[in-house]
Amino acid sequence: MHQIPVYPSNQVAGYSPQQGQQNHQQRYNRHSNSNRRSQSNSSNASGNGHINNSSTTTNVYISGLSPDVTDESFAEMCNSYGKIISSKAIINAETNECKGFGFVMYENEEQARNAMDQLNKKGFHVSFAKDSLSARLKNLQDEESTNIYISNIPLNMTNEEFLELFAPHNVISHTILKDQNGVSRGVGFAR
Repeated sequence: MHQIPVYPSNQVAGYSPQQGQQNHQQRYNRHSNSNRRSQSNSSNASGNGHINNSSTTTNVYISGLSPDVTDESFAEMCNSYGKIISSKAIINAETNECKGFGFVMYENEEQARNAMDQLNKKGFHVSFAKDSLSARLKNLQDEESTNIYISNIPLNMTNEEFLELFAPHNVISHTILKDQNGVSRGVGFAR
């Protein structure tokens, strides 16, 4: 079995697991308030606006990985704690080195908690991963809604030009979202 080396931050030039985790958490938690609200909701999605959080109790975020970790070695390390549904070490495409963190989804919460306990004892920073914004929005979608969300709208597009995008269709209502100064936010809705 291949052992994944864990280096103290002072042994790898320019690499700090703590800073890597902080940087990742800042990017990952851009919508932290909505993350906290969604994680406190009921874990049963039933059309009542609550989000199904089963993945938040089986999906584990692990940081403190060394730069030489690969997807394969990461999966091998995590496999000893339970049955893995999926795993991914986050690799820098330019350097082909691990960015210091990864995600693993276990078959059940008990296995995920066991992995968290054991990996914490080994010096890794471990927590339950949060669902991405797109996953949370997908869980909230209304299957019968006719609303369309449009992004990447040119900032100078007028409401009339926006409506023309849907000319062959019967549009009931449409709007481009604007900030408090009346400047387009680059997104809109049509129904």
